[in-house]
Order: sequence, then structure tokens, then C-alpha cells
Amino acid sequence: MLLIYLISRGGMGAGDVKISFVLGIWLGFQGMLVCLFLAFILGGIIGVILLASKIKSRKDPIPFGPFLCLAAWISFMFWPYLVYFYWSLFI
Repeated sequence: MLLIYLISRGGMGAGDVKISFVLGIWLGFQGMLVCLFLAFILGGIIGVILLASKIKSRKDPIPFGPFLCLAAWISFMFWPYLVYFYWSLFI
């Protein structure tokens, strides 16, 4: 997340980097991978819905922290099942 923060030059806030760091300690490596994957998927889906319904425009910022928090909760509760489901799609 720090790399995304440095490359995006203001596209992602420092708070997102800090909360990702804490979530990485809390969830562990595998849980954090699931959390980030879910956060990007959830953020993308909600972002498309907000753009399609004209609630937000392309220039408006959409906070990423709520998606990280929601994905962290889902990952904390269900990450072993989500990893098993994901790998079962390829096997």
C-alpha cells in the first residue's frame, strides 16, 4: 500500500497506508492478502455503481478506508473459506 501511495501522488491517502499496516499485523499475511483483494473488489464495484448513477463524477474522490474496514471484517470472519473457494475455482 505504501508503494501505491508513493506512485499515485495523492490518489491514496496516508491513512489508508496506516490502516493497512495495522490490518496486516492483525490479520496476518494470508488474511491481509484476502482483505486487500476484497477491498479492491468492493471499492471497484461501489465505484462503478456511484459513477453509473451519476452520484460521483470521475474527478470526485471516493474514500478507500471504509472498503478496507469492511473487507477486514469479512476477512477476519471468513478468510479460510474464501481462500478455499478461490482456489477451488482453479482446481
